[in-house]
Amino acid sequence: MGLSITGYAQLTRILQELASSLCDGKIIFTLEGGYHLDVLAYAVLNTIKVLLGDDEIIDPLGPSPREERPVDDFVEHLKGLHALV
Repeated sequence: MGLSITGYAQLTRILQELASSLCDGKIIFTLEGGYHLDVLAYAVLNTIKVLLGDDEIIDPLGPSPREERPVDDFVEHLKGLHALV
């Protein structure tokens, strides 16, 4: 997806908010693939930390080498596709 570790944490927060307002906070995460094992490990760690209410993000790798885009537009697009707007 080209997200940084911080980007995955932010996406988790957004999904938690959506789950809270749409389905009584119920949410399921699945792990699929992973092309950079260090990023995968820290993304999973920080996803779990966010789900547990911890705001501290552990990101020893820093920003993505690719241009990172905000996920807000993508989330709004998905909400529109699923009539959640």
